[in-house]
Amino acid sequence: MAEKWMGEVSRGIKRRGTKGVFKRAAEHAGQSTAGYAAKISARNRRWHENHPDEKMPPKMAKAGKRAGLARAFASAHH
Repeated sequence: MAEKWMGEVSRGIKRRGTKGVFKRAAEHAGQSTAGYAAKISARNRRWHENHPDEKMPPKMAKAGKRAGLARAFASAHH
């Protein structure tokens, strides 16, 4: 099941030309991809705890989605 959605995500990344964007952001922050993904996910959890009834800002939601995908890819390939 995981291979099916990962394949669809991979095709979307290739189509949009966004391959490596998250990895470059992690390198810019001086962290591994997995470490950076954990940092972004923790930031999003804290935001949700402090703003339970508000919708997350789009830029923050997009970063959280990328972090989740990075964690999923990292766990599937190890």
